[in-house]
Amino acid sequence: MATSASVAEQIGARIAALLPPPVPPLASAGKPHDFGLSLQQRSYKLQQRQRFQMHRVLQYKTLRRRRHRPHLECAICLETMQPSIEALCRLPCGHEYHRACIDTWALRQPTCPFDRQPFGRL
Repeated sequence: MATSASVAEQIGARIAALLPPPVPPLASAGKPHDFGLSLQQRSYKLQQRQRFQMHRVLQYKTLRRRRHRPHLECAICLETMQPSIEALCRLPCGHEYHRACIDTWALRQPTCPFDRQPFGRL
């Protein structure tokens, strides 16, 4: 019996060698297959997708930069700023600080602590 099992295994191995290799499953199920396209066409489609994705990333970063979000804490003392309660000072560059903090800072150097833009008298 052992020889018949080995003969069956040999026949199965020979048949498997004659058949084409199985196609691996695609990672992206549901997308159209590009089997009929040449390598150059597939490469071009990939480049188009990459360009589109990069465009979306750059567009997102640009929109994020445009959005003005006021700082919620003073960059000098690192405490939360409350405009309704505390006196704040806005520099010509647009950054805001506690009045007492920026006055103390201005005695040492007349530049914005955040972006080092010079400012005149407060």
